[in-house]
Amino acid sequence: MSKSLKRVMAALSDAGLDIMPLELGPETRTAQQAADAAGCALDQIAKSVIFAGQTSGRAILFITAGGNRVDPAKASAVAGEPLGKADAALIRAQTGFAIGGVAPVGHLTPITAFFDP
Repeated sequence: MSKSLKRVMAALSDAGLDIMPLELGPETRTAQQAADAAGCALDQIAKSVIFAGQTSGRAILFITAGGNRVDPAKASAVAGEPLGKADAALIRAQTGFAIGGVAPVGHLTPITAFFDP
């Protein structure tokens, strides 16, 4: 079990949730591939999208259903600052996850997060 998965499981347990995450292989780079591998609907996949706050320099997380896209202009308005593309180094440093594999919980440092209803 990877260190990242252990962090996710600890965060879930600390929140009082008895959930066993699925660890999917590298062939699940898209939400649709993850849904197919997990045997669920696309919108049952929680997709993590990270932007870089252009004022704060911090990673900002948006979690949305697998079939949805995050509108950068609306995301900037909600975040209260201009947002840009987050690079792999920022994502790894602040979340502890590799780009393309950011879990919604278990980050190395607290992160500002917004959830798509």
